Amino acid sequence: MMMNITETIRTELLGLLQSGLASSTFTTVITDDTSLLQEVGLDSVQIIELIVAIEKHFKIPVFDEDISASLFDNFGDMVAFIEKKLNS
Repeated sequence: MMMNITETIRTELLGLLQSGLASSTFTTVITDDTSLLQEVGLDSVQIIELIVAIEKHFKIPVFDEDISASLFDNFGDMVAFIEKKLNS
């Protein structure tokens, strides 16, 4: 069974998050509603690392104007952002 693009992005982004947070305690169960800032507790350095990882992994540009607190508001918003970038 093939995953749709949204499921593929979700799975790959989760992998990036988990590998990027390997040095910290990663115990949060991530759903589309999980806040990456509040619940996962990403700090500013981890956010920059995640953005760079997203750019490299998905081969998409993330411009300064793309970056806002709402982008990291929840996991589902970030998945939608990546999907929109891939389709543009």
